Amino acid sequence: MSKFVDVNLRGLAPLVAAEVIYGLQERIRGGTKTPPWHLRPVCELARTRQVSTLAEIDPASLCRRRQALLNALTTASRRLGMTPESERHKDVWDAAAFGRSGSLNFTGVCQPWLREAVKAAVCDELPRRRGVQARGQMQTHINAFVKLSDSLHLQRDDRGAHPALLERQGIVNFSNRLAFLAEQGEISTYTWIFVARAVRKWLSQMRSMGLTRPGQPLHGLPADFMLLTQDIPDEPEDSEAGKDLPDEVMRELCARLDVLEEKSSREVRVAVDLLIDTGRRPFEICHLPYDCLTRDANGKPVLLYDNHKELRLRRRLPIPETTATLIITQQERVRARFPATTPGRLVLLPSVVSNPEGTKAISDVLTQHRDWVAPLPDLTLTTTVHDEGKPWPNSSASTRRRSSPTPTGTPTPSGTRTLAYPSTCCANSWTTGR
Repeated sequence: MSKFVDVNLRGLAPLVAAEVIYGLQERIRGGTKTPPWHLRPVCELARTRQVSTLAEIDPASLCRRRQALLNALTTASRRLGMTPESERHKDVWDAAAFGRSGSLNFTGVCQPWLREAVKAAVCDELPRRRGVQARGQMQTHINAFVKLSDSLHLQRDDRGAHPALLERQGIVNFSNRLAFLAEQGEISTYTWIFVARAVRKWLSQMRSMGLTRPGQPLHGLPADFMLLTQDIPDEPEDSEAGKDLPDEVMRELCARLDVLEEKSSREVRVAVDLLIDTGRRPFEICHLPYDCLTRDANGKPVLLYDNHKELRLRRRLPIPETTATLIITQQERVRARFPATTPGRLVLLPSVVSNPEGTKAISDVLTQHRDWVAPLPDLTLTTTVHDEGKPWPNSSASTRRRSSPTPTGTPTPSGTRTLAYPSTCCANSWTTGR
């Protein structure tokens, strides 16, 4: 006879009981397990304090995991009936209403007229943004207007509260403030350029959207309140000859892939293997479908992947037989793990968390990659070169297929190239040192 562990919902307010049941339903739909010994204290706390909704519970008395459970239950009930139209009037948006993860925060823009204009611009732009970074890109543009808002607040007597009173001098002051922040090291030169470009582009876009008409947020905003091309500094000259990793570094990384698998999982190891072999974006590799391998007319293997950023689906990339064998082996592993799921629903690299049917892809490859690379010993390479742009005489063939034929390393004034590793390594790029 099976044993059932009860979670008592008696004594809870009707809305609280409904929130608990609906939240559990959503967690089950997402493949997340909810242990009763985590749920029971949440219900006990709600019953003891006689709250009318889960949002009234102070989570401070709960442990971290139970706080996460409480947050998941309240989030599920809050999102019930949520629409883009209902969300766009708030100062903090739940990006799930727009098909994204995370949130969009407008509270840093302190002038109400400017905040409403930025909201309207984001609402207009967001559907045209694709890829996993869309929400983050929107937030960086919002943060650019936070810089403009701070400048108006600090440098005007009216704190920038009246758009009709603004003038060209406000833009000059804003440009000077960005230059000052860059000089003080509070922002980078790249951030300075990005903020100036974003404000210039979006102010122009807001005007084209009709936000300067009567009744709109920017009504009365003078035409000269606009950044000009000459207000944006030039980008620093890129002196790097190329950003490919040297063959020696690739060999060192490939020799330690077993360590990566031990620290993470087989799926992360396969993902990094495919990243090395194909040069595709991490999101594209992580979300490969189970049936991502096919053959061309000559019987050569071809990888099928989706370029979500450009909305170009089922792209075809020729790959070597070794990579095809890696994919076939992973397919067999996935089929053995999830025999009851139809192949059309499976992903090639299923997550090991909250994924009972194998339909949820891994998502933490960059984090796992960083944790793997950081402890590796420093590696310094010195190779003599004769003429810039010619192949390095001492470089040898890599044990892995290169994803790009561009030269690697940066010529130094002394005629040598050096690579600092891994201290200059981040999740997305490697930087050559001098």
